[in-house]
Amino acid sequence: MQKSGIDNLFHSAHERLLAVTRQYYLLQVLHAVMKVIFLGLALLLLFVLLALVFDPAPVVRGGFWVLLTVVAIYFLARHILPDLRRAFRPNEGELYAISKQIGRHNLEVQDALINFLQIYRDQGTPAHSAFKNLSLKQLYEKFRATHFSNILSPAILKHTAGRLLTAFTVLLLLLLIFPASVSQAMLKVVYPTRSFEDPLPLTLKNLSGEMTALKNASVELRGAYEGVAPQKLWLVVQSQSPTADSIQTERLELNVLSGKNFVYPIHHVKTSFTYWFEGSIEHSSFRNRLAVSERGRVLVKDRPFIRELQVKLTFPPYTGLSEVLLPPNNGEITALAGTAVGVEVLANKSLAQAWIRFRDSSKVELTVQENRAQGQFAVTRDDQYQIQIQDRDGIVNYQPVQYSVFALSDEHPFVEIAKPGEDLDLGDELEVPLLINLRDDFGFSKLLLKGHHIRAGSKGDTVSFSQALPYQKIDQNRAISDYRWDISGFFLIPEDYIEYYAEVYDNDVITGPKFARSKTFVLRLPSMMEILQNAEERAGEQLENTEDVAQQTRELKEKLEEINREMKREDELSWERKQQIQEQMEKQQQSMDRLKDVQQQLEELVKDLDAQDMLSPETLEKYFELQKMFQEMASEELQEAMKKLQDALEKTDMDEVKQAMEQFQLSMEEFEQRIERTYELFKRVEMEQKMDQLAKMAEKLAEEQSE
Repeated sequence: MQKSGIDNLFHSAHERLLAVTRQYYLLQVLHAVMKVIFLGLALLLLFVLLALVFDPAPVVRGGFWVLLTVVAIYFLARHILPDLRRAFRPNEGELYAISKQIGRHNLEVQDALINFLQIYRDQGTPAHSAFKNLSLKQLYEKFRATHFSNILSPAILKHTAGRLLTAFTVLLLLLLIFPASVSQAMLKVVYPTRSFEDPLPLTLKNLSGEMTALKNASVELRGAYEGVAPQKLWLVVQSQSPTADSIQTERLELNVLSGKNFVYPIHHVKTSFTYWFEGSIEHSSFRNRLAVSERGRVLVKDRPFIRELQVKLTFPPYTGLSEVLLPPNNGEITALAGTAVGVEVLANKSLAQAWIRFRDSSKVELTVQENRAQGQFAVTRDDQYQIQIQDRDGIVNYQPVQYSVFALSDEHPFVEIAKPGEDLDLGDELEVPLLINLRDDFGFSKLLLKGHHIRAGSKGDTVSFSQALPYQKIDQNRAISDYRWDISGFFLIPEDYIEYYAEVYDNDVITGPKFARSKTFVLRLPSMMEILQNAEERAGEQLENTEDVAQQTRELKEKLEEINREMKREDELSWERKQQIQEQMEKQQQSMDRLKDVQQQLEELVKDLDAQDMLSPETLEKYFELQKMFQEMASEELQEAMKKLQDALEKTDMDEVKQAMEQFQLSMEEFEQRIERTYELFKRVEMEQKMDQLAKMAEKLAEEQSE
């Protein structure tokens, strides 16, 4: 029963202590709130004054709310929230602290309240319960009549309330004295982001807005204005730097036209950018203020392009040429017709399709795999082509490179009959040696010998022939045919002839084998009368040549005698005399050359007549003797005399020239005698030749009559 009374005493004291604790800390909260209000008013006054004097930017005006927020957070965290917690949920230590304050304010209480609390909770020195209860009653009696609320002093609010009142008074006075300006300034501080300027009489509109463009294409940025005409207009372009680490801004002034619309073209756009229009007006009230349009953006998409091109040429098999890879990114093609051209491209992005477009708008589709494409076409003619690619957005490559195709034709082969290489009159031989040269750029498929056998000199009875000839390759492009042609199968009779030529075919299987023909030659079997007539004409011609040389020699001898006579009266060799002597020497050399030519023609004539069995042994022997005389015509003595005379003329020594001239004259006399003898023998031999030919003709007639 005694214990229950002590508990009631403790409950009564504890409730009174909680009540005064709540009141105490709520008073502290009120004090903190008043400080926050005061600081808020002070900040408001400060920023109002700044707005009145300097008209700061919205960022500066926003500092009011930043500072006010910092102050509010500080007081909330440091004072208001902790004191509210202490007011409604005080801990034991905080109750003891309030108990001490009550003791300090009431001398009769002193430590009685705190001791009462501690003893009740068995804190301090342990004691017998009877003594404990007695002590608790005595301590309770000390503070039972005490008013705990004595510790609550509203005076702590007085100083803060005074400062708060002062701040309100100052603000009120400012509003009364400068109502419009202060009100405007307060609004600027309270609403820092709101514009309180007079609206510009100019409005700019961005008409083009959001756009998508291809790289290297052109775009037109369009705008318009409403209201007064702007004094100046600008286009502001903002884009990332090439290194993507900063923003680049470019301000371009536009021309102000009479109309309300304006446009600015940008050619060859490279990167995406943001843009807007700005304008200024001339009125002083709006100086340093710009009308700004809405922002637009141009999104630039990359076109697909070919990073690498590789072309491979596969030549026709018959050429024997190996495949060729052109240098990277080289699409110029010079190749033989029929060459397969393999094309492979590497693009900068994934592709949807790719194709090769030719000059006539025909195209070859390429196989696409990711960012690669490949395909092939054949070279058939000179042409031009472009490689076009399309990405998955349907964008094609910009201005594709135009390449040329030069189709090389397989050259026609070449053939010539080098031997005999001329028309021939046949004798008794039945084989004709042929030497045929062949030439082509890639080889041959066959060589034919073709022609016609024309009988009895009339083309009315003609037989064509063709036969394959063997040939041997010298190298890739050349061959030779060394062949002995047996003509016995033609059964030729006099006045028959054969027209023949060689025909060669190359191995071009693309455009068809091409062929070439040699020059046409004739093999002829002449009649007896033609042989004899030809021999007579040839012999007569050479006889005339010999007679001409003999006549020239006589004239030259007379001229030399005349020069010798004149030189005996001369002491020095004049230029005219020297030229005269050299002229005579040249004439003599020409005569000797003509005799050499006569000798060669005579040898051929004898050879042909002997082959036709037209000469008797006696006549043939005389022809050999005549040839020997021609060979000995230009004697060593004559040649030596001409050399000495030439040396003397070069030295211009008159004595040596005279001596050499005398020796040359003697040699010429001997030469004249020899040519006279040769000429006489030539006439006799020609006569005997004619007799032999008449005998041969008579024999031939007799044979024909007997048949």
